Amino acid sequence: MKEGQIAEYETFWRIHQTWLKTAGYIMRPRYWVPSWLTHVLNKWCFTAEDYITPLMASLLDAFREQDGVRVMLKKCRHYLR
Repeated sequence: MKEGQIAEYETFWRIHQTWLKTAGYIMRPRYWVPSWLTHVLNKWCFTAEDYITPLMASLLDAFREQDGVRVMLKKCRHYLR
């Protein structure tokens, strides 16, 4: 993986970005249009807040659209019994 690219374990979040948006959650820009790809000074991409890769694959911060509150999203396995 090159610096600043989506890590393999982050693809879950990118795939579900549209669904989470319709559910009222706004994820960091790196999951829809990474700022370091469009920023004028993209040579300084490491300074963009969405450039940093999350430390845990199952957790992601986001904003709740209705009130702007920061929330934590957790990826869980769903087991059918």
